[in-house]
Amino acid sequence: MKKVLVTVTNYSKFCKSSKNYLQSSGFEIDENTSGKRYSEEQLIQLVPNYDAAIVGMDPWTDHVLQKANKMKIIAKFGVGYDNIDISSAAKKGISVTYAKGENAQSVAELALTLILNVLKKVSVFNRHIRSGIWDRELQHELHGKTVGLYGFGNIAQALAHMLKGFDVHILAYDPYFNKSIADNLGVQFCQQEELLRHSDVLSLHLPGFEENTHIIGEKELNQMKAGSILINTARGNLIDLDALAIHLQNGNILGAGLDCFETEPISKTHPIFEFENIVATPHCGGKTFEAYDRIGMSTAQNIIDMFNGITPKNIINAKEAK
Repeated sequence: MKKVLVTVTNYSKFCKSSKNYLQSSGFEIDENTSGKRYSEEQLIQLVPNYDAAIVGMDPWTDHVLQKANKMKIIAKFGVGYDNIDISSAAKKGISVTYAKGENAQSVAELALTLILNVLKKVSVFNRHIRSGIWDRELQHELHGKTVGLYGFGNIAQALAHMLKGFDVHILAYDPYFNKSIADNLGVQFCQQEELLRHSDVLSLHLPGFEENTHIIGEKELNQMKAGSILINTARGNLIDLDALAIHLQNGNILGAGLDCFETEPISKTHPIFEFENIVATPHCGGKTFEAYDRIGMSTAQNIIDMFNGITPKNIINAKEAK
């Protein structure tokens, strides 16, 4: 019987269908019941015993993968795979898959929620009214604004679809820009500098690769339109929070909605929380019941296909892992 290591927490609670599917297909499942991500040291001890893995944000480093002598497939429970050493997996002959598009609706909905929350000061008003403060300050409409999408993958495309009802002008930059999809959604391509300069709302939809670290830093914040807002539902390393704090202090940036941070969990004493116009959520954009069901079934199917001699969908390192 093939053994599957599931490192994501609450798998039995939220992914019953996919767990049953794997078990009925002859797989034995061991779950992470600690409630926390596994450390590199823990994974090094665990991986020699398994043929497959369904993984979250645990550190699948070269040191871990060198011990994965039985493993044939790592199925990422999500879309961001920057925590997996893809090259090392390929050298070990391990295929790595991801759940392309399965959480796009959920993350896009949170991005839209953060945009409206910041513009309408929902969180600020909520805190104030609970403190006995009855202030009725003016807010901003989304209607007629220019929304910039930094990255134009599945999540950004889902957000663009949602934004159509607000009669906004949508710009996007992506080195792999899909013009046919953009045309259908009414999205206009532009270069990075133009995106920064013209967007009233800048929403980040980029992978957390090393080359993207602080892609929004002091220089880029200086280029952004005065009074704009910044949204990040992608990866925490994309924004230099220290630089963002300066621009919030001087009023150049109206506010920000952040679902992810460079260090997670972020400390409650971080200077960024001195500003009321920061709306923060705990990297939960893809954590909906519906997304978990889709991702669970997607990862299960990929593992079943792999051991049935069928090429799994959305292999990241297909050529290298042969």
